[in-house]
Amino acid sequence: MREGEVLLLLLAFFLHVSLFTAYGMLRPVRSMVGTLGLLEWLYTFTFVLILVAQPLYAWVASRYPREKFIPLVYGFFALNLIGFWVVWTYTTGDVRLYSQYTFFAWLSAFVMFAVSVFWGFMADVFTPEQGLRLFGCIAAGASIGRIVGSSLTALLASGALIAGFESVDLMLVSVVFLGLGVFLAWLLARVVARGKVIARPATVEAVGGTILAGATHVARSRYLLLVALYIFLLTLSNTFLDFLQNNIVKDETQDIDERTALFAIVDVFANVAPLVMQLVLTGRIIRIIGIGPALAILPAVAIGGFTGLGMSATYVVLAVVQAVINTGRYAVAKPSREALFTVVEREDRYKAKTFLDTVVYRGGDVANGFLFATLFGAGLSLSALALLVVPIAAVWVLVGLALGRLHGARLVSAESQ
Repeated sequence: MREGEVLLLLLAFFLHVSLFTAYGMLRPVRSMVGTLGLLEWLYTFTFVLILVAQPLYAWVASRYPREKFIPLVYGFFALNLIGFWVVWTYTTGDVRLYSQYTFFAWLSAFVMFAVSVFWGFMADVFTPEQGLRLFGCIAAGASIGRIVGSSLTALLASGALIAGFESVDLMLVSVVFLGLGVFLAWLLARVVARGKVIARPATVEAVGGTILAGATHVARSRYLLLVALYIFLLTLSNTFLDFLQNNIVKDETQDIDERTALFAIVDVFANVAPLVMQLVLTGRIIRIIGIGPALAILPAVAIGGFTGLGMSATYVVLAVVQAVINTGRYAVAKPSREALFTVVEREDRYKAKTFLDTVVYRGGDVANGFLFATLFGAGLSLSALALLVVPIAAVWVLVGLALGRLHGARLVSAESQ
């Protein structure tokens, strides 16, 4: 940190912690719902939900300044959670089952929008130079949030903390953290607007533009199209890992609460490893090796991780691979990918970025989910499916390196103006 950045960094960091504590508590519940079956169709439902929500979000972003529309988005999600808790608590049978499927899609959409809005906000607040130095530390907020949220879920869902506590009650606890996120988002926007920190020049105007600007800007930009390809290959890795996890955990136990606790334990181990790197090493790594090699680290790690699962598709190996891949994903690739948007136009930080993080990301989930289901249904083993990712990840490495070259050219162009 440098003088004038401390308050800015702390508010951004704790906003990230609050959002991911809420998500970390709910992700094991989502994973549990995924074990009930129809996973590829749940991804499809998620994609449809995002297609509906994307233009509505773009309309809100176009109409309201960031200090209003960002808390509005998070507050809307908090109200949704209260609604899900009411339905899960007071209904049974098919109504509750369908609400669980809906929750799976909703949470998948929530994390896409919440994270995309957050990092668009960060790219709009921090300069490109600050992003390279500080985004790793800010990203650590997500790891801490996941660890706290997953740990609370493991303790609560297993009954170790409160006797008789049910998985559905996790929603009410997560609402508290989302409410904190609403306040911190508003406060951060106000602090920047009043010039109390060193950041980009503050703006109070709405983003403006059309509701389809995100899609059209991506289609016209070689840079954003390459980001889209990187994200699609990322979804293939993530989706195959999710499907492998569901099948492995499903073989471990048939009890719903035990499955939720198992998923939470995996999440805890998968998020401890990235934390130290994010706080201490990420900023230095990105500045020393550059954005391109930093983006290539995750696919390189995925090559080793899926090779390990191909050799032994067991719960223990799964936990190790999740930890290793999450280290590459959250400690290096995530801050590097978000830094890509510090060199695009302001409208693209909110609209094109959100289009990429929601429609492209979840569209990749759908396509890759059906690919996994088709291949698994055709008789391929879990080990064979894991090994299938390895050559695809090699292509992913090349895409990351190419993105780094384009980012460097844009950064030089921006600095010369």
